[in-house]
Amino acid sequence: MKKRNVLLAPVVASVVCGTIATSIVPTHAAPTDKSPIVINEVESNGDPIGDFVELANTDNNNSIDISGWTLVDEKDENAVVLPEGTEIESGGYFVIYTDAENYQSTNNTYGGTDHFGLGKDDTVTLRNAAGETVDSYSWKDLGKHAEHTYGRVPDMVGEFAETGASTPGAKNIAASGSEEPGLVTNAQLPFHDVKISPVHLGGDFTGEDMSGVDFDASGTAWIANNDIGKIYSLAHDPADNSYELSGQWETAYPEGGGQPDAEGIVAAKNGDIYLSTERDNANKNVSRPSILKFANPTGKDGVQTAVAEWNLSEFTGDIQPNGGLEAIAQLEDNIFVVGVEETGDLLVVDLSAQDPVLLQRYESAFEGVMALDYNAASKKLSVLCDEACDGMSEVLDWDGSSLSKSDDLIYERPVQLGNWANEGFCTFTTELACEKGGTVTATSYLWADDASSNEGTSLNSAQIIDGECDNTQPQGSSSNEFISGSVAGSLATSVLAVVGIAGALGGFIQQLLAAFPMLQQFFRA
Repeated sequence: MKKRNVLLAPVVASVVCGTIATSIVPTHAAPTDKSPIVINEVESNGDPIGDFVELANTDNNNSIDISGWTLVDEKDENAVVLPEGTEIESGGYFVIYTDAENYQSTNNTYGGTDHFGLGKDDTVTLRNAAGETVDSYSWKDLGKHAEHTYGRVPDMVGEFAETGASTPGAKNIAASGSEEPGLVTNAQLPFHDVKISPVHLGGDFTGEDMSGVDFDASGTAWIANNDIGKIYSLAHDPADNSYELSGQWETAYPEGGGQPDAEGIVAAKNGDIYLSTERDNANKNVSRPSILKFANPTGKDGVQTAVAEWNLSEFTGDIQPNGGLEAIAQLEDNIFVVGVEETGDLLVVDLSAQDPVLLQRYESAFEGVMALDYNAASKKLSVLCDEACDGMSEVLDWDGSSLSKSDDLIYERPVQLGNWANEGFCTFTTELACEKGGTVTATSYLWADDASSNEGTSLNSAQIIDGECDNTQPQGSSSNEFISGSVAGSLATSVLAVVGIAGALGGFIQQLLAAFPMLQQFFRA
């Protein structure tokens, strides 16, 4: 995988090492030679859903069928029997909830029946369809529930130890102090204390696998689903920071067909949509780290066929099928940057020709890059990791030819944002017109959680208002004192400049907008 260990810690400049993991001596059976499947993580004290056992496929090239396999506890009663068609993708995870009676199974989880609970001194055993023991783990000698979970550290290949966080369906996180000192946070984001709320849209947004997010120039939010290969558009009203589904499309490769593993998404300046992908989900065992371009989507649904594909395998090297291009951002008209999940590298590429040109390879601070957000005004690129490194982020500068870092700051995630599988992040800033005249600046924030951890929804949002309406608007909250929609002050100014009208008339137009709301449609962001 990658170069440096990530140590979870509060906002401090130093780390004190401990011996939590080294004092635990777990008992487990070695995996059989016949199967790369291992028991990877165990929750015996109940997470928000229930006790679980996570399986992992250590084969990075092939999916493994586990239909008919069984999981039992020490009593060896009420075994979990996995249904026909169950498989674990290459390098992937499968979570079995053993006592979650009301849980809805998904493509990488099983639950919905109360088979057995796991005690503080229990054992779990995994057997294949032939009844042969594949792997087992016992914490009887420890005689206690883990503070979080018991899991393999390093993930998939290490011995069992107490983990630093519960991560069902994701990479195990080492407990603080159980590894050599590594990366720590030493700063907070300007919006660290912002209130974060779940966005309830229903439908596909109640499931897993939402990944990339981006705002276009008008404030429409674009979302990518990395399992079914769909993209979604959400109408966003900054006046009350609300979102409404306005379009959804299936995607296909330029040759037609396939199911792109849409991880990252960016709405280009000209309205086209670009996706960063890891593979074709119709052929999950083969890496296909490509950028796909789609013409500006029209209508509200249907199939969008890519008009171009740039395969970056010559730049990524040999990577796992699910370790490819996780995030994407547009830096210039034809210059994009992608984040590689498996290596943590940033690749700056020129896509102006049929063959991609690598302009820069930048080694991020993280084991894997999971989300990117570029601010064209400040020329700052936010680089985010996910729960594997506690949601840390860093900010890079773009000078028109290369990315660089001007400081040593590593930011902790916002205080109200859980350590979730946040694989997408974007921001949008606009001007809101006050009902009684004048404007305030509103910045909207949107995160995509691949695991739908917060109230069963995949999107979380926040907003900060800079300014007051009629001296009554508190900073940092929405208000019904705003006229519905937003006023793109920068766009209006640009239009005035083009036609040669003096800048002083901008204030007059703002007054007209406040006095006659019907005129706003001509200046909406």
